[in-house]
Amino acid sequence: MKLTDDMKTLDNYMGQYRRCVIERNALRSRKKTLLYEFNNPEQVSKKRKAAQESEEAESVSISVRVEKINKRINEQVKESEKVLLLIMDMIDFLPEHSSERLVIEHRYIDRYSWEKIEDYCYISRSQAIRYWKQALEILLEYPKVQKTLSDYRKEQKHNRIHKNPNSSHDSA
Repeated sequence: MKLTDDMKTLDNYMGQYRRCVIERNALRSRKKTLLYEFNNPEQVSKKRKAAQESEEAESVSISVRVEKINKRINEQVKESEKVLLLIMDMIDFLPEHSSERLVIEHRYIDRYSWEKIEDYCYISRSQAIRYWKQALEILLEYPKVQKTLSDYRKEQKHNRIHKNPNSSHDSA
């Protein structure tokens, strides 16, 4: 069974939580690096040190950056929570205790790799993918899921247009 455009869009929609977690972890890593550099100035490259006017300026600069990162982390945590709830609401359309639901939960909530799903569920890769595709098909039967995906497509199109205002798009 080949993935339809709707299935691909649903997969992308459900993958939002994974992307939120990746972004949050990247921000935390950036914060950790900045704090390490601030607390271990002897480890920081001479080039970066030469760019700083004084120790005080570096201290202010680092603390301001860390504060900005903390703010972005908090925003990302809130966004992750919001997205997770939306995905869980969608998963609730699947029958409880079904193999399809189990695979979908592990894939999109637990963020398991296919290998981990195979090991955890004691199934082959092809079985896991078959359950995953069946779950996507089941979800796409629900009008609420269709409406959510329609809104998601519009949001994605809007974001693409505003990220690249010079792109050509039909106004008709």
